[in-house]
Amino acid sequence: MMGAPSSRGRYRILFIVLVWVYLVLSTFYWAPIRVLAKPDEAAHIMNVYRVRTGEWWPRYAPEPHPLWHIDEGAQSPLYYWLAAIVSRPTPVADPHRWIEINPFFLHGAPHGNGARALPLAEGGPFFYALRVVGWLLGSVVLAATYRAARLWLPHVWAWRATALLAFTPTFAFIQTGVSNATLAAVFTPLVYGELLRGWVKGPHRLHVKRLMLLVVLALYTRLDALVLLWPVLLLLWHVRGRRELLRRILFWGGVGAVATFPLWLRNVWLYHDPFVRRALALRPQPLPWRLLFTSELERLFKTLFITVGEGFILAPDGYYVVLAVLLLAAVGGFLLGLRRTRDPIPLFLLVSYAPLVLVALISTRRYYIDAPRYLLVLGTPLFLLVAWGAYQFWPLSWRRVGGSILVGVWAALNVATIVGVIGPVYQPQPASPAGPPLAFWEGGIRLREARVLRSSGEIHVDLVWDTVRPIRYNYVVFVHAYGKDGHMVAQEDTHPLYGAYPTSWWEPHQPFRDPHRLNVPPEQRVARIVVGLYRWDTQARLACVSAGGEAYPDAAVPIFEGP
Repeated sequence: MMGAPSSRGRYRILFIVLVWVYLVLSTFYWAPIRVLAKPDEAAHIMNVYRVRTGEWWPRYAPEPHPLWHIDEGAQSPLYYWLAAIVSRPTPVADPHRWIEINPFFLHGAPHGNGARALPLAEGGPFFYALRVVGWLLGSVVLAATYRAARLWLPHVWAWRATALLAFTPTFAFIQTGVSNATLAAVFTPLVYGELLRGWVKGPHRLHVKRLMLLVVLALYTRLDALVLLWPVLLLLWHVRGRRELLRRILFWGGVGAVATFPLWLRNVWLYHDPFVRRALALRPQPLPWRLLFTSELERLFKTLFITVGEGFILAPDGYYVVLAVLLLAAVGGFLLGLRRTRDPIPLFLLVSYAPLVLVALISTRRYYIDAPRYLLVLGTPLFLLVAWGAYQFWPLSWRRVGGSILVGVWAALNVATIVGVIGPVYQPQPASPAGPPLAFWEGGIRLREARVLRSSGEIHVDLVWDTVRPIRYNYVVFVHAYGKDGHMVAQEDTHPLYGAYPTSWWEPHQPFRDPHRLNVPPEQRVARIVVGLYRWDTQARLACVSAGGEAYPDAAVPIFEGP
């Protein structure tokens, strides 16, 4: 399966080209996003800031804050130490001030998910330094994945397995965000590289000390790295007849347990729970399995591969149809490959990765999180399996062409996501309203158009705003839906364009579209939808009047009246 030296050199050059393509795509990925794309980025930024100001091991402060709240408990320190060192040359103000001025998560809203982004006009060099760290760590992940793949696959398919990872938008989302996941993703391919070395080249080639060191570093980055202990247990089973090697693994495993003991002791001391499970938002009741595989399964699949952000920005369904076809072909090739060969590596990868999927499903039942996207933090075995399945799917004479098709289509999905999904969402889309404004607010803000469309449990509200003069404050947009009895049935309170275009950034006389989504049960009848603006610090709504100069009651403009 090893290629000739010339072939080996050619694919190394191709890998270098792939890394450069990934860096360019990642740059374009975040180019339109001048905000924090998810609330926990702010928690990570604050922890880096704490380390920079002298707090050796940042601790979550559970005291309630009048303006904002972040559910982050367990903070393993390694990422924050690294990020603090790298960002040290950049000046930074207290990130708490950013949040108080521009609240990004309106946790008091009972029916809406609140604003999911924080404008960072003043965040500047410090924020981007942290993004560059993740961006470069993504290159390390690709290199480690290629190294692990080369232990088992031909050069051309090792390159393609790495390309599948590089061209998955969620990977760019994880690796170019501000999060300890950007560092945690590095350790998984390195751990699997050591494990595969022992499986492929024989247990005598296993670097036990290096393997255990990587597991310890992973745990000091994210506690969910505990799942890496499962493939290590499979390794113990694999070498059970080699007593000397087994003793070395157990010895260095014990050293690793001692090294991580302060982590567990700290969590028990501070949070009374070694895993700090209360750090996540619990559902009132675990989601029944039936609902998980009906109402949630489609979202889980989308989140794993294409979804950008926190789940509210979705690529069109056609993306997933194409992706599903590619994955079904890979599954078919995997089954054919097991029949043709007696290679134990795909079974090892499958058995070591399957529990991760189970953990993600169980987590989604209990917590309000998009657990599948974290499978990509531990996703090296998944992409190796997909590449091997695609390799076995094609007849021998078609494998080169088939692999090119696979990578080409996957890359096209990535580029289409960046161009067709991310850009339009985070960049204000110009509008050309035909009629007069619907409403006027103090300060020169005007609502030019409002369209309402309901489909499959969601109400899509498309607003068109503009202003006649610069705006001083960042006002919150509220979209509230009421039933026939007058009670609110859904709401979304957020900065315009989900935080990507706050009112203080608006250009005068430049109308733009501001989309909103309301989650409403299909059986719920909506009788009225209203729109308005308010200041977050005072909670005072801005007065508004109609085109005829009449004041709207409660400073709320009706944009929909149902039967």
